[in-house]
Amino acid sequence: MQFPRTIALCLIMVTASSCIAIAHVRAPIVTVQPFVGIQVAEASPRQGDLPIPRTYLQTIAVRSDGSIATVNKWDRSAGGPRYPRDVIDATAKHHISVDPVTESILVRAYNDVQTIGRYSCEGSSAGQMEGFDVVFSESTETLNDGSSITEKEWKAPKLGCYSLALELTETRRNGEVIGGTKQSLVHIKLGEPDPWYFAIPTNYTTRTPDEWRALMTGLLQK
Repeated sequence: MQFPRTIALCLIMVTASSCIAIAHVRAPIVTVQPFVGIQVAEASPRQGDLPIPRTYLQTIAVRSDGSIATVNKWDRSAGGPRYPRDVIDATAKHHISVDPVTESILVRAYNDVQTIGRYSCEGSSAGQMEGFDVVFSESTETLNDGSSITEKEWKAPKLGCYSLALELTETRRNGEVIGGTKQSLVHIKLGEPDPWYFAIPTNYTTRTPDEWRALMTGLLQK
């Protein structure tokens, strides 16, 4: 689940169940520069919302084998912040969500396409961002209701084509813009991430998504 496209589309479409994927056909590449960075996303208000953009932060960790871990922050714990993680391990071939709030493990469907560096960058040279050469691409996906999502993306070949910037715009059939997301990767530190990002606790309980949601619902209602 690579954050730039999947999560940004979720922000536009409001709920994860509404998300779609914009597919690209790309040729294989060989190496990935490992890094840790901060993903910043801003979603414009939709009709009926308060006029305040929604903002989101994630920590992104990528290993040289293409594995990726995304880390969020949970501030509602009496014991201090907790850090749920989503781990897609290209070597172990697993996709696991680690939730320290409920001490849960959720096993997801793994696919190599979710990892980093499996494909070369499409697009044209567009200078540099955050000190990295980038290529720019633009595409539009038309949805079943006639609306469309236009994606503008600036990817860094050195980082396995990870997005340094992404802009998504949702437009109605009549041309009215009804939503948008801007996303960027900042504070990038090169080098192999700390093993903690990809470690799977052995003392957590493996739960189904329904079991986990029931636990989280109980916590949120307190």
